[in-house]
Amino acid sequence: MFDSSGHIVKWDYTVEDFATLEWESRARWVEAIAARYELGRWLDDITGAIRFLGSDPRFSQLNGWASNVDAAILQAINDGIRLAFRSEAPIGYLAPAGSLASFAGKVHIHGGELWAQFFRAINPHLAGPRPQLASDDELIDLRLRAEQHGVDYALAHHETRRRYASADPWQRSRIDIFLAGADGYRWLAPKYRYLVGGRCTASTHFLCEATDPRTASPYLAFLGNLLLELGAVVLYTPRAVGELVGLALN
Repeated sequence: MFDSSGHIVKWDYTVEDFATLEWESRARWVEAIAARYELGRWLDDITGAIRFLGSDPRFSQLNGWASNVDAAILQAINDGIRLAFRSEAPIGYLAPAGSLASFAGKVHIHGGELWAQFFRAINPHLAGPRPQLASDDELIDLRLRAEQHGVDYALAHHETRRRYASADPWQRSRIDIFLAGADGYRWLAPKYRYLVGGRCTASTHFLCEATDPRTASPYLAFLGNLLLELGAVVLYTPRAVGELVGLALN
């Protein structure tokens, strides 16, 4: 992946390739492409999510569901890089409507198209279709839609679905809670920014930071932990009560 100077030397990574990498190597890859293509802090929330998952015992197993989802998300970003910066075809699988790769009624071609649009939007020197964005909030909206498109692609991946199906019921519930929170954030964040019209006051400064991918990482880590802890209470309280009742009856 990297040469002796830390530069990326391979651009045809598949989901399976990314899935073999340790979490920190994945974060370093994202940081390396951000530096190489002058993306600023636009991928900071991605590296933050990688390090959050890699440090959380509920999701850090490399043979687990989260690892494959993350690998497919990175492969979608890689396809966006190939399309926008390298004029190369994406290597993600094609999934026409109605195919086995279709997930929850959504259609997946590959995960990189919206990433390519985003990269073109922030780099005026790139060739190809370029969305006309009038504000920073519209750029944030496109960036989060690109991420969601990559997540949808990752959820449709056959290995992701296999790992979800083979997880125990408690882990599947954790996954569902985590996904609901993450999907909800990506949907709500642009809506909030359009609502306030880019006006950030002293009292709403933290909300502006929390809804910007460049500054959201600490807030997203807090939200992720909060959702998982509250979910644990909801999931495990009935089980614990049942066990206590069983002990009392015995």
